[in-house]
Order: sequence, then C-alpha cells, then structure tokens
Amino acid sequence: MAEAVYILQAIDEQIAQVEGGPELAVALGVSYDDARRTVKRDTGESLGSHIEKRRVDLMKRLLRTTTLQCGEIAQVVGYRRVETAFRAFKRRCGMTMSEYRSVIIRGRF
Repeated sequence: MAEAVYILQAIDEQIAQVEGGPELAVALGVSYDDARRTVKRDTGESLGSHIEKRRVDLMKRLLRTTTLQCGEIAQVVGYRRVETAFRAFKRRCGMTMSEYRSVIIRGRF
C-alpha cells in the first residue's frame, strides 16, 4: 500500500515532467511493470489512463483558474504534442477545452 501511495502521489507531483508511465517509473526508481500493477490494483485504471485522467483534471482546473491559452495549458501539464492533449480532453470530457472554458465562464454569471 505504501508503494501505491508513493506512486500515485508522484504522478501528481511529476505529471508535467514525465511523458508517460515508463519515464515515471524510471524517475521513481521502480520497475515499469510494478508501477503498472500497483496503479491498476489501487485505481482500477491502467497507468497510462490514470496519468491521462490526472492531466485532464489539471487542465480543467487551469481552464477555470487561469487565462492561459489551451495550447499553453496542454504544455504546462506535460503533453509534448498539443493535439494529444486536445484529443484526451475531448475523450474524457465530451467537449473541447475551449467549449469547457466557455461553459465554466457562462456558469459564473
């Protein structure tokens, strides 16, 4: 259980610095297979899916709390390719980042 907490916390702390699961495992000094198994066991998600979920959660927060452009937000949360971030966001939220921001702004007034 301690390993799971360590890995899940590290995902949140290092999400912008690592490209994906293999790089995260190297940064943590654990094997990729151990990281994958631990995350799957404790979250029910694959390591890649969990990283994507956390990145999308962070993008949503930045869309609500900053005026950064969508492409800038994608890079801030660790996506190397903006298009990948846009696809992940739409897959997880059912709308584009711009649409999400518009909905949030309209909801405030």
